Amino acid sequence: MSDETVLKVAVEGEVATVTFAKPQVRNAMNEQMIVLLTQALHKLSVAAAVRVVVLKGEGPTFCAGADLGWLSSLTQASLEDRQRHAMQIIQMFDAMDRCPKPVLAVVHGTTNGSGVGLAAAAHICIAPETASFTLPEARRGLSSSVMIPYLTDALGARALRRYLTTGESFTAYQALYLGLLHSVAPAPKQDQPEVDTLAALENSMIAAILKGAPATIANAMDTILVCKNTPDDPDRMRWASQRFAEVLGSPEALEGIASFAEKRQPNWTR
Repeated sequence: MSDETVLKVAVEGEVATVTFAKPQVRNAMNEQMIVLLTQALHKLSVAAAVRVVVLKGEGPTFCAGADLGWLSSLTQASLEDRQRHAMQIIQMFDAMDRCPKPVLAVVHGTTNGSGVGLAAAAHICIAPETASFTLPEARRGLSSSVMIPYLTDALGARALRRYLTTGESFTAYQALYLGLLHSVAPAPKQDQPEVDTLAALENSMIAAILKGAPATIANAMDTILVCKNTPDDPDRMRWASQRFAEVLGSPEALEGIASFAEKRQPNWTR
């Protein structure tokens, strides 16, 4: 299978769309897809022209989780080899979490396992009201450890304890309530069945992101990571105050303040 049929990357203007392209297996992830997604995220992170990364899946579902055939083959591998594959999965989630460009996951269908992990690791996640989510690892005798940090951030420990232990499915609106989703696209109205409400929601999210200053957004992404991963102490306070002062003197700050005073759009707005 060629790389092109496994993962597609298309850049249009300032938006890069990364699409899982294995609909015949509901975009279940194996080593090839994991490595390609990680590489794509690293490349897009440093692509100057790209300001938004959109993650999608072809076919009836966003991602069915890890390919059980692939996992089955790993059961016969050495512990060291299994650890290597686990590190590849962790590096994929980390590449998404650390991407300085906002990553928007557009989820649909029934999303399982590591697909839910990707939804959690994305900076913004949206779905139609028909979407559902399942964490079936306990029912398969599998570990969720590689994605639990991201699931905990998105869902909270209390909800995660339930869904990781029961394997129950939960709806898009439950996911919205818990924090996994940021917005849910309602079903099209009966008098406008042709309206793609998910595409409209996706476009509105992208438009909102493109109104922000790109370097300032990247700075905010980095600051969030630092604050999440360091203790709340005087060192972090000093670091945050220095970061604030540095950004306040940046070209984007000068342009943003000037454009507001002059009642015009800043030069980065699309």
